[in-house]
Amino acid sequence: MTKSVDDEQVSQSEFSCGPVEDREDVIRIIVYPHHVEKGETVLQAAAFQRTELINRGASIERKALTNPKKLTHSSHKLLTKEDRSIAGYALVECSSIRAIIDEMGDRIFCVLDTALECNPAHCDIFFAKKLPKPKQIKYRKDMIDAFNKRLISHGSLYAVEEIFAP
Repeated sequence: MTKSVDDEQVSQSEFSCGPVEDREDVIRIIVYPHHVEKGETVLQAAAFQRTELINRGASIERKALTNPKKLTHSSHKLLTKEDRSIAGYALVECSSIRAIIDEMGDRIFCVLDTALECNPAHCDIFFAKKLPKPKQIKYRKDMIDAFNKRLISHGSLYAVEEIFAP
């Protein structure tokens, strides 16, 4: 399912409060061991799977539409297997994702408002165009690097609150 930057201009959900703005901070919930290695503070490639970015979107949360309690609830819903735990949260301004462009100046990713009835803060990142696998890997790494700049470890009980600190 290929999405495009044009899709960003229209809400993708009846539960939406509107398209995701460039200046909005978005949050990726980081799950151990899927997204990070034990003791590491950088995201692995699996934090944003290529197939996810192509087909169903990589789930993120709009910071302005959530709060510590809601984000904690969303986090716990991801713990579907016994060996999983929340490793932390990665925070980035939406414009950092949208600023990733190819050699032709075309945007690589689009960020779509895909609000859910139970979670109006929900949105997704998709590849905005078809790319060969080597290019997908390269640009995905660029996006992961952007998220790695503001990775908040879940080393304390207050990791969620750190996201919302003034």
